Amino acid sequence: MWAANLACGIVEILYGIRPLAQVQRWVLPSLYDTLSSVRPVYQRFTSTAPCRPQSWRACHISADICEVSVVVSSRIRTRAVALRLENYRGRWIATALDIL
Repeated sequence: MWAANLACGIVEILYGIRPLAQVQRWVLPSLYDTLSSVRPVYQRFTSTAPCRPQSWRACHISADICEVSVVVSSRIRTRAVALRLENYRGRWIATALDIL
């Protein structure tokens, strides 16, 4: 469930509902920079409706790697989010992200 909430948080950041800094400790610095650069583009096409995870699936690649797919919905849009999570120094962080 944590990964589904992270996916919702990332979508809400791209929609301008949440501040980007809220996920800084949960994503790689390079992914954080990417989110920072695409955020203004997403804000032009979105609403301020909060998001909810509708469904999610996790596939454990190894003890330290998990790939998660999440369907995130708001009142206006539904998006698919794919995350790769890796155990880094005792906590899970997103190392890859794709949003459809």
